[in-house]
Amino acid sequence: MLTQKRLGTAELLFKSAQKLGLEPSWIVPRGLFAVTSNGVEKYINLSHSPLNSQTAVSLARNKHLTRLILGRHSLPNIPFMRPKHHDEATAFLALHGKIIAKPTHGLGSQDIHIIISPTQLQALTVKKYILEKYIAGTEMRYLVLNDAVIAVHRSEYGVSVAQDRYLERFSINEGNWDADLVALSTTITTIAGLNI
Repeated sequence: MLTQKRLGTAELLFKSAQKLGLEPSWIVPRGLFAVTSNGVEKYINLSHSPLNSQTAVSLARNKHLTRLILGRHSLPNIPFMRPKHHDEATAFLALHGKIIAKPTHGLGSQDIHIIISPTQLQALTVKKYILEKYIAGTEMRYLVLNDAVIAVHRSEYGVSVAQDRYLERFSINEGNWDADLVALSTTITTIAGLNI
């Protein structure tokens, strides 16, 4: 069941820190907040925090590297490729019929393109993108802190994921979390060395 309030990632983290007794306090509303861990004040600024190593952050931000790591561990993955030339991208489109192009290092669900024709690919510098088979469905995000899922939300993109639009997230009550996705989320974050 969905809660009535829409919560951003920072707010979800803040509420989880409260539950964990970390005494969070906002420094910048809905952005930067402080927590107290072992008597030491630390800072959470969305995905930037001392809880993750530089290597773990670099892996998580690069969609291509993340997909390669999932494959090495035989974890569920979306058919993907990182093309060097338009010919490779066109062949991938022909194989799957409908694909999605995401910037390899993109953030905030921006510059995403749904591709159904080779003409659309020609407008892109394809080597800057990772291509994935388009799969219709609901996007769920499982937020993990220190090997435990602390929040889940559903992403809403409005009319089209391909448009630059505000991403809204709706919190899901813990009783409605998918146990298999909880286990998968903690497995992936452990493999990637992510603490948050």
